[in-house]
Amino acid sequence: MEAALNQTQGVLTARINLASAKATVEFDSNLITFDGIAKIIRGKGFDVGDATDTATTHSEDEIGYLKQRFLLSLLLGAPLFYLAMGEMLHLPLPSVTLRTNIILQLLLTTAIMLVNANLYISGFKKLLSRNPNMDSLVEIGTVAAYLYSLTMGIFIWVHPAAYQNAHVYFESAGIILVFISLGKFLEAKTKGRAGEAIRNLLALQPKTATLLRGDGFVEVPVAELRYGDILLVRPGEKIPIDGVVIEGQTTVDESAISGESLPIAKAVGESVVGGTINKTSPFRFAVRRVGAETVLAGIIKIVDNALASKAPIQVLADKVSFYFVPIIISLALSVFAFWLFAGYDFPFALTTMVSVLIIACPCSLGLATPTAIMVGVGRASERGILIKNVSVLETARQIDIVLFDKTGTITTGIPIVARVLPLGGLTDKHITEKALSLAATSKHPFAMAIATYAGDKGFVSPSLTTLREWEGMGITGTDSEEKTVLLGNERLLLANSCSIPLESRGTVEALLCAGESPLYLACDGALLGIFGIRDEIRAEAKEAIGNLHQMGKRIAMVSGDKQEIAQGIARLVGIDEVFAETLPANKAILVKELQAKGLRVAFVGDGINDAPALAQANLGIALAEGTDIAVETGDIVLMRSKITDVAVAIDISAYIRRKIRQNLFWAFCYNILGIPIAAGVLYPFTGFLLNPMLAAIAMSFSSFSVVSNSLLIRYKRF
Repeated sequence: MEAALNQTQGVLTARINLASAKATVEFDSNLITFDGIAKIIRGKGFDVGDATDTATTHSEDEIGYLKQRFLLSLLLGAPLFYLAMGEMLHLPLPSVTLRTNIILQLLLTTAIMLVNANLYISGFKKLLSRNPNMDSLVEIGTVAAYLYSLTMGIFIWVHPAAYQNAHVYFESAGIILVFISLGKFLEAKTKGRAGEAIRNLLALQPKTATLLRGDGFVEVPVAELRYGDILLVRPGEKIPIDGVVIEGQTTVDESAISGESLPIAKAVGESVVGGTINKTSPFRFAVRRVGAETVLAGIIKIVDNALASKAPIQVLADKVSFYFVPIIISLALSVFAFWLFAGYDFPFALTTMVSVLIIACPCSLGLATPTAIMVGVGRASERGILIKNVSVLETARQIDIVLFDKTGTITTGIPIVARVLPLGGLTDKHITEKALSLAATSKHPFAMAIATYAGDKGFVSPSLTTLREWEGMGITGTDSEEKTVLLGNERLLLANSCSIPLESRGTVEALLCAGESPLYLACDGALLGIFGIRDEIRAEAKEAIGNLHQMGKRIAMVSGDKQEIAQGIARLVGIDEVFAETLPANKAILVKELQAKGLRVAFVGDGINDAPALAQANLGIALAEGTDIAVETGDIVLMRSKITDVAVAIDISAYIRRKIRQNLFWAFCYNILGIPIAAGVLYPFTGFLLNPMLAAIAMSFSSFSVVSNSLLIRYKRF
């Protein structure tokens, strides 16, 4: 179907996900309509569902139907098996004539085939469209056995004496369908479990919200909410949509969205996310995002896009599957002809042909990759890790070096006063209040750090006049004694004929080695004190770097800071290499240079200026608390914005890839080993010939085992 759509004029791209039964099609509406696309899909033997149907309903309906089909097939298959195989198994048989026995087997087999009519309709449509699938293989095999048995049954009826040693194979056709229906039921059930994490995401958003209208509250559908609406959320209720708290305070369970296990405190002015749960107190909030703009809608879109994308290894499996069925049909006919020419009778040749057709069904091959991806992407999203494109599954395990942006990634991006060093016998209070008189008027991050520190200490600033901000250097002002006070870097000191005393040089070096930026306070040419300003290191940074080292990854950090400051921060968290004094525009160039050396690079960042580097890297990992453009550009998004999840993301990606490889191995293994046995290669040496019923069991088990192996991802601890 994918090939047919991609060859259609007006269709730009078409991607099919077998596990989720979804088609993602980009098309030019001037050249083809939705109805035209639906017609092509139906022409290939598939139904087109309503886009508004939920995956949950569709899955439950399908599982229910397949369960009923299997139970009815089993109910009819049990007496068929007893009539056909009872004598061989030395079971007591009802006293019926051979003719009656054949009639009963014919009726039971026909009934089973009618119960499984959908399989025949699908297989026949695929054959007509010259695109045979597994249903086509089952159809050819069972119809061949049925028609042969029907013909022999007529001969036995007409000339019982001449055909007293002849055999019919109705049970092969009937019992094969029992096992096929069992296999399809188990497959649908395990596929349904595979998509559980995705359905849980869809089920997160409540259907209704409590809206303030006039003097009271009314319940309204979430779809009717608009920007600015005021909503009430009581304890235990889900927050219906994204917004900002305007009244009350509470704690919120955000684990379903971010993977964060501990409840988060929320107060007035703080954001809340739709789909999370209010734990302790009622509060009111104003709606800030609706529809596709909400965080939950964004997550669902990312997950959907990931499931629609294809890993390189899946493209290979799809190509194999595309040619596999026609090759198997040709092979089965060749096996049939070979045994006939080798002098074996027609029933023997028919048995080998039917066994080859049944055991070779490529269903497990088609499910190997998408089921692992569906479970894996869902499992990752539960951990707050959004994999945007599954092609990164191949890339993640191959990463040689992880390059972290410093500001906002290794650090919080919020400067703090790490230490205060008064000079000349002055006190901490004296120089902080003096510095605050300058810093209070500025929005520079370092000035705000001084203001925060002074506020925490309860210090009050004296008033200064003639304030002036020197871009890239600091601030100056005049105090009540007409003395010039300055707060800034060394360049500001030099510009105002002030120097750092020789005895303070060692102190400055110590600050730089500790990853702190020295901020100088001087008055009338004399240095009064030094503030050590540090971009606060994330609490989990050291652990994150340690985890990546254990995985054998090389770690580097890129920063615009001076070499000494960047090296100091790198030393504190255990980073191997530092690229300091790097302009934001040069981050992508740095990634290119590392790639030119043969290294596969993962870049971790959060800012607007990180977007080019995230796009250039082999693997771009963005922190969700960063800018929208960084999140859009990254291949993986960390919803908790904890950099310990970088190692987890790489580990999950590598594990999903391992499961895909295992699935493909088993899928190919079943066919590579099963087809020759079904073709009868062991018969001349051991006398063993694979019964078509056993072939049906093996084929069903192959699909079931592949999907079950994918489900193990759900229980893996990361």
